[in-house]
Amino acid sequence: MMALAIWLKWFCASVKKAKNKQGPAVACAYDRIVAVRQLKVNLKNPNKHGAEQLRVYAKVLWHQGWRKAIVVSNQSGRIVTGEGAWLTAVKEGWPTVPVDFQDFASGQQELQHLLADNSLPQLADVDEQELAAILAQDLGGLDAELAGVLEEGHQKPELRPVSVKAPPKMAWVLVGIPLVRFSEINSDIERIAGLEGTIVETTVNDGKLPSGRKA
Repeated sequence: MMALAIWLKWFCASVKKAKNKQGPAVACAYDRIVAVRQLKVNLKNPNKHGAEQLRVYAKVLWHQGWRKAIVVSNQSGRIVTGEGAWLTAVKEGWPTVPVDFQDFASGQQELQHLLADNSLPQLADVDEQELAAILAQDLGGLDAELAGVLEEGHQKPELRPVSVKAPPKMAWVLVGIPLVRFSEINSDIERIAGLEGTIVETTVNDGKLPSGRKA
């Protein structure tokens, strides 16, 4: 009996490990199931996906399954939407992902769709009270981190005012010259002093910088 129990434990662990290697279940429409390594990212995508986001992304995909296929352009052969999901699959070692292949009239249209997919969700206005009620009442039994993902995903980025200092009004130049040679630059000083808004100060001492000045 002990040997049977050990074998059953090993068998269940092996099945679970094999299942995990295949990745989450696919629950969306798609054109083809494609090997992860065959896909290419769009190098112009400004969105960057950090390790923490990919970790949570994997958790959500395991929980929900694939609910949206990765969109790949028939023209460029590159990912248009779903780069975060693809990177998650790469990180987790999943062999395949669902892909929807689409046509685009031009490279510009492809890039426009990529940027719109990134930006449009951020423009939505969220009723924070209604969201809090949903999280507390309808999703009260949900995994705390998954609920946190939903809440964080609905938060709009905070725009903070930036204070810009006005540029300096005056530029000061300190020049030291032996007194016996002052006449050589006297005409230049007079010319500078004649410029509108200019302040010229002259002094004499034993060769040290004026008080409070540093070389």
